[in-house]
Amino acid sequence: MPLILLVTIEDNNNLGNRLQHYATQKKIQSLGYTVDSLMIKRPVSLKRELLKKFILTILVNIGFQRYRPSLSRSARRTKNIIFNKRYISRTLRMTYGQLKNNDWSDYKFAVTGSDQVWHNWHNRDITDELTYYYLQFIEKKKRVSYAPSFGFSSFPEEDLEAHRSGLMGMSALSCREHDGCKLIKELTGRKAKKVLDPTLLLTQKEWEEIESKPKFKSPERFLLQFFLGDVKEEFQQEIKRICDERGLEILNVNDKSDPTHFAISPSEFVWLIHHADTVCTDSFHASAFSITFERRLRVFRRQQEGYGDMFGRLNDLLAPLGLSELVFGKGSNISTVLDDRSRAFLESERQFSLKYLKQSLTIQ
Repeated sequence: MPLILLVTIEDNNNLGNRLQHYATQKKIQSLGYTVDSLMIKRPVSLKRELLKKFILTILVNIGFQRYRPSLSRSARRTKNIIFNKRYISRTLRMTYGQLKNNDWSDYKFAVTGSDQVWHNWHNRDITDELTYYYLQFIEKKKRVSYAPSFGFSSFPEEDLEAHRSGLMGMSALSCREHDGCKLIKELTGRKAKKVLDPTLLLTQKEWEEIESKPKFKSPERFLLQFFLGDVKEEFQQEIKRICDERGLEILNVNDKSDPTHFAISPSEFVWLIHHADTVCTDSFHASAFSITFERRLRVFRRQQEGYGDMFGRLNDLLAPLGLSELVFGKGSNISTVLDDRSRAFLESERQFSLKYLKQSLTIQ
């Protein structure tokens, strides 16, 4: 089968990132391609991470509680590495310096995305991170983007020309948010297709195939709390109100002081959302999966420095489906059950996104 190179963020601390990677790979494979995922990192040793986790566990058990967050992070990384080995089929690793000298002739196309690949997270020299995620190491005719994102409302001045050059060099151009499409239009004059996050391309049944029940005992009826940012007092009060109203127990799976519940795998994350009565979150992917599984949902604006411009992706998800009331402070509705119009809209978006992906990978 023809080879496709997939370039995305590799973050073994991030559950949503691992799941969008899997979904992108699966959809490209469904079009008849073999997918290689390119990683610009040294291989993460599972044995080394397991040893680190073992040592941290001993330290916590003998009373050094300050190591609990480190144990939580190590345990989750271990789960994510195991997920990668099981579900990310093929991985190619090299350094930035090796990219331009490599022979890419075996690859029909390279795909960048999803997630916020065009953000320059590490503020590296622009010849490194941004040019990598704009695929500038491979022929222009082979560069395809699927649902990438920026995570800011305006281009940083110091990276402006790097973004302009990168965007102009894409053969097929798409973005995950309307705001991102607008940024691209303003900078380059090019029109980017607005497509769905890859996690929304898979059906509930397809996600059920990889979900896994956690080993810890979960409450019979629970509210799943998953916050990436701070949980303000008013947020806590809303969560308590929902629990009291529906007779639920809170299951918080993103508290670093609780290694047992923090250390979930991407597959366990999907299971927990599927089996929750209600989900309270500031996370895009937790919200997307709640809609896929029709779980009650309350969405909160992320309270974390540097993330104020990232609510647009959640608004793009909720508003077209008539679910804006799910946002805290905008209404009382927490049901994600879609009416016929919203279901038809979501399905049309799926078909449009899949059509874009298929056409982009057949351009000669």
